[in-house]
Amino acid sequence: MSPDYSPIMGKTGIEGFYLTTGWGTWGFKAIPAGGEQMARLIGEGKTPELMAPFSLDRFARDRTMADRGSAGTH
Repeated sequence: MSPDYSPIMGKTGIEGFYLTTGWGTWGFKAIPAGGEQMARLIGEGKTPELMAPFSLDRFARDRTMADRGSAGTH
């Protein structure tokens, strides 16, 4: 799980290397939509609006999701 209990999805600093990780306990419910968004990112080359809040750089920008409730662990 990620530090803010939300997935990390999208491009990285390495060309052609994408992430979809940190789903925690609720990934089994959301991964179908996550997979569709990743396919759009890879196919179109731009980050879909639905995926944008889950980017890796949110930690550097201090924009964590703070969504513990969705993880089902708190």
